[in-house]
Amino acid sequence: MNAGMMHRLSNRSLRSRGGRARVPALLGLLWLGSPTLAFASEAAQGTSETGPQASSQSAQQGPMLPEQTVPPAAPPMSELRRDLRSYFAAEQRGGLVLMAMGAPAVALGAGLLVDTPDRWRGLAYPLLILGGVEFIGGLLFAARTPGQVRTLEHGLATQPKVALAGEWKRMQRVHRQFLVLEIVEVLLMTGGLALAATGGATKTDTLTGVGIGLAIEGSGLLVFDVFAAARARRYSDSLGRSLAAATASAP
Repeated sequence: MNAGMMHRLSNRSLRSRGGRARVPALLGLLWLGSPTLAFASEAAQGTSETGPQASSQSAQQGPMLPEQTVPPAAPPMSELRRDLRSYFAAEQRGGLVLMAMGAPAVALGAGLLVDTPDRWRGLAYPLLILGGVEFIGGLLFAARTPGQVRTLEHGLATQPKVALAGEWKRMQRVHRQFLVLEIVEVLLMTGGLALAATGGATKTDTLTGVGIGLAIEGSGLLVFDVFAAARARRYSDSLGRSLAAATASAP
């Protein structure tokens, strides 16, 4: 066999070996790529399955709307009636307290007028006068309160807006009256102290007694009216809220 034939045979052998060597390499690549292809196929199937479902659900739910703000609820009428009854019950108790303040003052003043020194006689005058005012005022408060409650509840049941407006205006007058009363009571208290000091400096026992009586009565009435005014403000605030809600809901 000559050299040319040997060279061609060796080339053929090398090509056949290279072909046989490339076959396992291709099989290995196919084996490695099969999981990736399978995963991609499953993902495509999952997308195709869930896509119509998601679109159908979103179509059923409709478009997303912005969140709406719910306005605060108006106070119910039952709450106002509760505040009304609580306020007027306290007013009736206040009338009884005024009577309890005034009756002993009148009794003590009457007793001090009988054969007593000038200082005690001077103390009797403001006790009699202001104690009588306290007793009569307390009696009127306690007597008129049930009728006021009945009238207001009837108005709330028939014409709530008119009743609320009328009661709210009345309470504004009550606030002004309390302001005037508190100023007068402060003047009574400070003026009584000044009179008592003047009477003591001038040795005028009757003036000293009058000053002491005015200071006692003025301070007692001031404490009473401060608590009554605070109670009236709370009730008036409840009326204002209910009136605003009724006005807003009116056509």
